[in-house]
Amino acid sequence: YGSSYEVKEVNLPMDYALVKKENERSNGSTLTNPRAVFTNTYVPPMGIIAVQKRVEDGSAADEQKAFTFTCTLTSGSGSYTGACYVNNQAVTPVNGVVTFTLKHGEKATISALVGTKYALAEMAADGFTTTTQGNVSGEFTRQNQVSTPAIFVNRAQAELTVEKIVTGGAPGGQAFDFTVKLTKDGEPYVGAWREKGGGHSGRTDAQGRMNLSLRGGE
Repeated sequence: YGSSYEVKEVNLPMDYALVKKENERSNGSTLTNPRAVFTNTYVPPMGIIAVQKRVEDGSAADEQKAFTFTCTLTSGSGSYTGACYVNNQAVTPVNGVVTFTLKHGEKATISALVGTKYALAEMAADGFTTTTQGNVSGEFTRQNQVSTPAIFVNRAQAELTVEKIVTGGAPGGQAFDFTVKLTKDGEPYVGAWREKGGGHSGRTDAQGRMNLSLRGGE
């Protein structure tokens, strides 16, 4: 009687939070057989990853284009249904999938429970090729992975139309050969090309040339 006390919880174990304290100090009162109660709750550990978008060889309008991404989350043998955050905003995965958009230079963070597996993907965008850097799939860990984002790089593609018209009542079926020479920044473009719609594709030669064969009406 006449004594005072103060109780503190120290060295809180990892993944636990203190949510309530009762009678942790006497505050000058005279309590008979005081009872200090500390309530802790378990907080499942969350991991965090980052996704970054870059657009190269594009126009100012291309850099303002929003590209759509998905992050597919799995836990055990099924779709993930736990807590999930995109840019610190709570979201609900639909069949384990969260969707978001990014423009050139933007970055998104995704958080999910440690141990959850993820797979990142970007929806195809006409006029762009996509390459990736970093881990586009993996597992959420306790380690903060924001400093090593998965990077999706889109390169704008120019579009050229070559059309063949034949007049004079000539019989059909005659093929005509063409050579197209491509340059970039004044130098021969050496790289991939493809026909729009998923047709023919190939690579230009060292002089930036590609060969085409067209019939009337093509």
